[in-house]
Amino acid sequence: MGESGAPLLDHFGSLANKSIPEQCNPADFCLAALDDMAPNDAQSAFDRSNLNSELLKSIDDEMVRGRDSEPPLISGERPNDPISEVFLLTKRQMIVQWRNPSYCFMRIASSIIMSLFLGILFFGDKTQLQGAVFSIGAIFFLVFVLVIPMQATVVPLVEDRAVSFVL
Repeated sequence: MGESGAPLLDHFGSLANKSIPEQCNPADFCLAALDDMAPNDAQSAFDRSNLNSELLKSIDDEMVRGRDSEPPLISGERPNDPISEVFLLTKRQMIVQWRNPSYCFMRIASSIIMSLFLGILFFGDKTQLQGAVFSIGAIFFLVFVLVIPMQATVVPLVEDRAVSFVL
């Protein structure tokens, strides 16, 4: 949680009448402090705390700053042009893919293996019957069998579809 989580841990420490132990998960400590209290007691303790007054003050400051700032964008107005949006979304997608090394490795490995296999099948002499059969087999393999590895791309695509854009 870092330095910014100290007020929260102090608040829950005051509720539990103890400080957070070493090597303790902060979320577990907060839940354990609330476990011994009734919900109304926890709410009233928060209402009386300095943390609540600081939170309300920061909300008021944000509301004042929001009133003094420029108005929001008019409907249909875009902050970025479509080219920069495509660039930013492509960059974001590359970062997401880079963070999943096993998925990237499997795609690279399957691409290399499939390319070698299809290259060997197409390498045959097309004037002979065997070369033609190998070429037909490679086309069949390319069209029907490669659909299965392509289905593996659907899961990350569905997970990331929340970031979509309209050009």
